[in-house]
Amino acid sequence: MDCLKADLSSQIPSHLLWVNQAKRRYYRLRCCRDLFGEIYLVRTWGSLDTGRSNVKIHYLAPSELAPLVKSIVKRRENRGYRLSRESRFSWET
Repeated sequence: MDCLKADLSSQIPSHLLWVNQAKRRYYRLRCCRDLFGEIYLVRTWGSLDTGRSNVKIHYLAPSELAPLVKSIVKRRENRGYRLSRESRFSWET
């Protein structure tokens, strides 16, 4: 699994992590490419205390990725999640 590079790097982060300390919950978003070059988005969420989590994977066309990520960012912020310093953007190593 190779995280997104070059063609989408100016638009899409490779890894975002939000934390809602009040609810003790987290939400992680990771954009990657598979071995065949297909773009997929891994969404993981769960409890900070129990280690239990859920995962959802979306295979997307390049044109679908940015609108979906923007929608998720807005939803997380509206629900009280704050972006963690652990978040990485695709132009970082």
